[in-house]
Amino acid sequence: MFDVALLLEFGLRGYVLRLFLFEAAPLLMGFVLGPLLACGF
Repeated sequence: MFDVALLLEFGLRGYVLRLFLFEAAPLLMGFVLGPLLACGF
């Protein structure tokens, strides 16, 4: 049941981001590269 709730949560987040015309690629890049850059400074 946890998997279904997680799927619905991320699906809803993706739908809202698409409504506000956010792109997924820059968000993912920031999510992945952000901690790496923070450790470097």
